[in-house]
Amino acid sequence: MHTIGGIVLGILNIGIVVCLLLLLGLCIQWLAKAFGYDLLPEMRKIWLLLVLLVAVYMLIALFLGLPTVRIVGQAAVLLV
Repeated sequence: MHTIGGIVLGILNIGIVVCLLLLLGLCIQWLAKAFGYDLLPEMRKIWLLLVLLVAVYMLIALFLGLPTVRIVGQAAVLLV
């Protein structure tokens, strides 16, 4: 059973992850232009598709209660 606060925080977390991935893509594009390379439009579309897939995975995991990949931190322990 999900709480409203947990769902809101989960959606906010998904938004933050999407923004960070888009920012990473912009930094890669900026560095490529600084070194004289131009990324193909297909590469940008593939990156956006990857960001979309990550967001959809996180959204499905949020609503179904599935675990997502944790890189930093530990799982919270529920004391009953």
